[in-house]
Amino acid sequence: MEAKILKDSIAEIQRLVLNRTDSNQRKLNGIWPIDYFATPTQNQAFDLRLIITHTLGQGCAYSEIKNQDRNTFKRLLGRDVLEEEIEFAIRVSILDSLYGVLYPFSKKETKINNENPDIKNLWRSHIVLSEAQRLIGKSQFSKPMRVLNIGFVDSFVRTLREAKYEVFATDLESSIIGAEISGVTIEDGVKSHIILRNVDLVIATGMTITTNTIDRIIKECKKNNTKLLIFAETGHSFASYYLQNGVDTYISEHFPFYSFEGYSIIDICRGR
Repeated sequence: MEAKILKDSIAEIQRLVLNRTDSNQRKLNGIWPIDYFATPTQNQAFDLRLIITHTLGQGCAYSEIKNQDRNTFKRLLGRDVLEEEIEFAIRVSILDSLYGVLYPFSKKETKINNENPDIKNLWRSHIVLSEAQRLIGKSQFSKPMRVLNIGFVDSFVRTLREAKYEVFATDLESSIIGAEISGVTIEDGVKSHIILRNVDLVIATGMTITTNTIDRIIKECKKNNTKLLIFAETGHSFASYYLQNGVDTYISEHFPFYSFEGYSIIDICRGR
């Protein structure tokens, strides 16, 4: 079936959730804003806010807004707030906590790792590499395959380059735009839809959901016959929706993520 051209995927995901739940099921039982500072590699540092929510299940979204006071979150507890004006990342997190329970994707390959965060970082990068090779084949010196990473992840870029892929990267974080990291110059994320016209595969992170750029990425990949892999911490439960709407592979990383001690769970969900 031909993929639809998306206009606003989160609005559609919310419509699907509202159609299958009542207000009590959508009640917010818990919300955890986490200031997330991390250096997963020597070349990359994160300064983010992570919003975890719980309704019927658990949801997650990274937020671009870092200065909310405690009352911003406390006032939401015990209520159904999806039809109110709330921060977009909070909306995405709440929908993430509901959608996977209501519309699970059953044909998934689940991988679990209980090593230390450094090993888990390499582990998930090789999951991405393996899926890239499945989608577009192995890269060779005589015919290098081209990959665009939207939402720069240093470990992904290094692993792909070690496997002889020609890698490009974009990001919306102004502090790294123009920097050369791991042999790749980070371009402004507003150029993503132009750069992807000349690559074989796009690997985009779930942050493209909260930056509201995922729909255009899907549209441009479809137009240019470019394979699309989403690696989602944000919106990890949306696999069944996006796989029906143009994404080739949706890799979901459950919270707690690889950078925390303990078990990490990754689901590989494949579409076309």
